[in-house]
Amino acid sequence: MDISINKVKMVIDELQAAEMTYKRQLDAFERIVYEYRSMEKEGNDKRTLKKISDDLNSEYQSMKKLRKVLSEVVREYDNTEKAIIKNISNTSGSSPVFKRIDIEKTQAILRKFHINII
Repeated sequence: MDISINKVKMVIDELQAAEMTYKRQLDAFERIVYEYRSMEKEGNDKRTLKKISDDLNSEYQSMKKLRKVLSEVVREYDNTEKAIIKNISNTSGSSPVFKRIDIEKTQAILRKFHINII
């Protein structure tokens, strides 16, 4: 997948807003489950609600993890970009000095999610 850093930043902002909304809904649902009085003798209905709550919490954690990973990608990209600019500005006269910039961490994250920065 090809994506620009600006689009990743927009996705992070949208994920953060969605995450806050989802968390409020999850908290409200967990309060309902906690206060729910089972109608069945065996309590199967409450166990079902608890399973739904656990599934919703798992989705929330996935959303949160995705936002953190994307934020890390952007942070590493920005740091690499700054390092490149700094190294270029530190070269003197006509003999440019190029240093190796370690971008392996960023590349590993991008490979994991099949992302190519354009």
